[in-house]
Amino acid sequence: MGPKTPCCILEFLDLLGDRIQLQDFRGFRGGLDVTRGQTGTESVCTNFRGKEIMFHISTKLPFTEGDAQQLQRKRHIGNDIVAIVFQDENTPFVPDTIASNFLHAYVVVQLHHHALGETLYKERTRSALLESLYEELQIRSRSMMGLASGDDDKIENGGGGFFENFKVREQTLRSF
Repeated sequence: MGPKTPCCILEFLDLLGDRIQLQDFRGFRGGLDVTRGQTGTESVCTNFRGKEIMFHISTKLPFTEGDAQQLQRKRHIGNDIVAIVFQDENTPFVPDTIASNFLHAYVVVQLHHHALGETLYKERTRSALLESLYEELQIRSRSMMGLASGDDDKIENGGGGFFENFKVREQTLRSF
């Protein structure tokens, strides 16, 4: 980011916290370099419920020409537990685009322009994600058990392809 940074991103960063200069910063630094400038010149931090939070903003971390791995960015973003992904348009987000063994949660925030010119943000809510997961697991479970969508009573009575096969195999194993 720099002089060409879209104002919508700057507005969103201001929503997250205060933009600070890293040089000689005295608060919690979240592993960012505050003396030599190796992790950029600025970041965003905030204080939430008495805890300091420093954001690792990928576009504020240095981009090194010729470094295919972008190690400075990867070192910080890849070791975070939560990632806030800002999208200025409606595009699918695939978590695999960020290689990490530590990231457990992604908050995908999408820019939404209100008819009155207001800048708004929207997120898929936790309940919508859980509902989607539940429906997908139900469909896959039914498929695995050889059931059609209206065969709920077969599940309770032990019917269905999966359960029948399991019972046959269980009886076969007992006979050995």
